[in-house]
Amino acid sequence: MKGVLKVENILTQEQIDSLFEAIQILADAIAEVVHRLADIVSEIIGRFVQAWDDLILNSGTGKIKHLALHAKKKRTRKKNFHRLQKRFLKLLSG
Repeated sequence: MKGVLKVENILTQEQIDSLFEAIQILADAIAEVVHRLADIVSEIIGRFVQAWDDLILNSGTGKIKHLALHAKKKRTRKKNFHRLQKRFLKLLSG
């Protein structure tokens, strides 16, 4: 056949196995690094969100804060949490 490149004898089976092992080790190392980075990023985001919530909850009055945390209906909790957010952003902007 004309124009077909034969690659039968480029690598021996031993070299292919060695290459496969090297790639597998590299893939495992990359997976471990990605897993650790994901854990670190998750921890940082969790701390940031907690700090943000703490700042927002400390920006309002006791009644609004209580309703944002303990109201029976989700709509009421959401409405009061948004009130706290608005007050917090108002405090930040001056």
